[in-house]
Amino acid sequence: MYDNVNRENIIIWWTPFIGNIEYARTCGSHARCLFTENRHLLDHANFKGHVSEMGPLGHTVPQALLFYGSNFNKADLPIPRSYNHLWALFHEESPKNSALLMYDAALSFFNVTATFSQNSDFPLTLQHLDSYEMLVSRNYTHTVDEKNQFQQDELLAPVLYMQSICDTMSGRDPYIMELMQYINVDSYGRCLNNKELPESLSGKNYLSTMDSEELYKFISRYKFVISYENSVCNDYVTEKLWRTIVVGSVPVYFGAPNIKQWLPNNKTAILIDDFKSPKELAEFLLDLNEDENEYNTYLRHKNVDEDPVTNKMLLNALATRGYRTESLLQDFECFVCAHSLRKTLRKGYECEEKLVFPPTEDKRITEMGWQLYVQQGKCEAETLAFFLNENRPFSERDFNKALLKRYELGLCEQ
Repeated sequence: MYDNVNRENIIIWWTPFIGNIEYARTCGSHARCLFTENRHLLDHANFKGHVSEMGPLGHTVPQALLFYGSNFNKADLPIPRSYNHLWALFHEESPKNSALLMYDAALSFFNVTATFSQNSDFPLTLQHLDSYEMLVSRNYTHTVDEKNQFQQDELLAPVLYMQSICDTMSGRDPYIMELMQYINVDSYGRCLNNKELPESLSGKNYLSTMDSEELYKFISRYKFVISYENSVCNDYVTEKLWRTIVVGSVPVYFGAPNIKQWLPNNKTAILIDDFKSPKELAEFLLDLNEDENEYNTYLRHKNVDEDPVTNKMLLNALATRGYRTESLLQDFECFVCAHSLRKTLRKGYECEEKLVFPPTEDKRITEMGWQLYVQQGKCEAETLAFFLNENRPFSERDFNKALLKRYELGLCEQ
């Protein structure tokens, strides 16, 4: 099975994204790597020895271990760690998925990171935007007159909300609940549900249709779409925003504090942060729903033929990101295979450690549970750093014992 293992650099997925990984690939013009989830190869001479010799282009091809962040297990790590073992993290999710990984105390042990943050080596900020062409395509776009007709004939609300994860670090549902007191919102999914999706877009088919043409067409009939992220971090921009922009609806956005750096134009989204309350936002949306000319100013990317996208940072990021959305993991693998990666202290996510919710009149929003979750994540990251600096194996029990000790000593307080 491993006839070529002595001639290829070994890249082991220690915690893979998917199972049954076993293939070799040439990356670029100088590096060939075997990608595998076979942990036994950690003891292979080609992995235990030294970093491979310089390739023809002068790049050192490392022997690396890859970790998929959502499956990261702090008590199941390849330690003691050899000096030549490079660690690479692929984690596209927000801190809601793993609070431990939002802190430098944990991230600094990875030689390369691929996260939503622009601070990472392989930024995934635009992972949910296929291409520039999708931004300007009119394949799904309806005119204002057509959307008005949908509201009249199909009794569509001006605003669409579609979520099935209801408890978030960003106070999403409580905000939308209050907004719904002042403007009609069609709410699909499990959260604040008041309307049912077509059967073909719901139930067991839901995940498989999240990026389907049918869903795009369904969303495109609405004038406004709530695009509200589950966490507040710079650069954490998901399909909630990009899908809405692609179909030619106007996002009502809350999430990344630096979102203006990523919008196609100065007026592409309505930002919840710009309003003092859900009531004020609702009044603005109701006025805009009746003003065809003003509404169209948010759709420059669909309505203007010359320079439809003016954001040069976004255009440059799309042109230089180094991956295609349809082959994201494979391109990350080749990035690790083809680059010389040295251990450096890398800055982690830029997230709000003190959770910030948008303003509401409803004071019942409780952030205590999520605040404790974030606090524990920080303490877990510091505990993990202790063991990794010691470079000795530890069990889940060892970790929990050390974590409890840190709490007892008051080292885990914000």
